[in-house]
Amino acid sequence: MRGDVSFEADLANRTGCAVHAFDHTVDGLPSPVTGVRFNRVGLAPADAPPALLSLPTMMAARGHDRVHLLKVDCEDCEWAVFGELAGSGALARVDQVLIELHFRQPATNLAGPDSGVRQVFAFFENMEAAGLYPFSWEVNHNAGAAGAMPWVIEYSFVRPDSAFMRDVGAWQALSRGGRR
Repeated sequence: MRGDVSFEADLANRTGCAVHAFDHTVDGLPSPVTGVRFNRVGLAPADAPPALLSLPTMMAARGHDRVHLLKVDCEDCEWAVFGELAGSGALARVDQVLIELHFRQPATNLAGPDSGVRQVFAFFENMEAAGLYPFSWEVNHNAGAAGAMPWVIEYSFVRPDSAFMRDVGAWQALSRGGRR
């Protein structure tokens, strides 16, 4: 988020969905956005109130049993958060995940136990175990320093039996600006 809520605003406008934005590092949205509710809370593997909460706690506090779309860009907290979510069962109640993964080696590609490769495999295994499968990815070239290899990749995962997949025609209409 951090000053750019265009995705959240467009999602709320096109779908009429309740959109909750969470960021404990800013005081609020850069400007009021219809349909987007700001929460000054960050995502964490375990609750550390009031600033950091787990996904199950956030869902329960808002009375949500299901999350249709979870967009995560928590600047390196994703590894711990999703490691913890793997055992909680919360990912089974998420239909789609858009996530920015920050890799541990921004300027090298060294082998070894600290390379981050095991962590990446565990992440993908946990997502698949939760029924979420990758369908899109792109390198975020804006996150790397000049002359360094890109070290941030944005992935999209979807649950095959979710509404996103069952009613593709309706979702395609939404992407053209229709309402559901």
